[in-house]
Amino acid sequence: MIRAAARLLLFTFFAIAILAFFAYDLQDYTTIANFKAQEQSVHAAYVAHPIQVIAVYMTCAVVFVLCCLPAASLVMMTGGAIFGLVPGALICSCALTIGAVLSLLSARFIFRDFVERKFKNQAAFVNRRVDEDGAFFLVTMRLLPMMPYFVTNLLFGLTKMPVKRFWYVSQLASLPAILVFANAGTALAKITSFSDILSPRLFLSLTLLALFPTLAKAGLNAYRRRGRSSS
Repeated sequence: MIRAAARLLLFTFFAIAILAFFAYDLQDYTTIANFKAQEQSVHAAYVAHPIQVIAVYMTCAVVFVLCCLPAASLVMMTGGAIFGLVPGALICSCALTIGAVLSLLSARFIFRDFVERKFKNQAAFVNRRVDEDGAFFLVTMRLLPMMPYFVTNLLFGLTKMPVKRFWYVSQLASLPAILVFANAGTALAKITSFSDILSPRLFLSLTLLALFPTLAKAGLNAYRRRGRSSS
């Protein structure tokens, strides 16, 4: 009875999220160009109504994740552009994690059969790696762009990983990437002329974006080697 009620609640939330996405034309905000066109009005709204803008931003981020849109990078960058580096990273982290948990629950309790058919080979791989490495494999998936953010959420819905563990591991492991993308967002928000494109801050931000996967992979490999040597 409780599981049936949970399924109904999740399905209702999922349906409302999709309807809201198209009813409010949120697809118009899924590119950096469209965001830049609306940037001044968004900042003005944030100054006048900060709580409401944060709520709308978090709702949009959750909807993007639930609708399985490949927009995680855009969500991180716009968070930095609107709220600043640290506040934007924290707000984005909470929003993406809420969306990730809801996606995991929907894959586990509502769309399990569909997800298993759609990602049969990937699901077998993820289950095997979770059995071998546990939560550390989720850390690896969050740090490295092996699979899109939303696909990871769906696939972990097919594993036996507890929701609480998925929640806090996802939140912590995603923070480095969120900080890098939010920093790039703060730099992009300051572009008002061609000369700004050549600014040291933007150059550093884009360099970090390019190097992040390599640095993350090197760090994970070093951690694994140290674990093997200590054992």
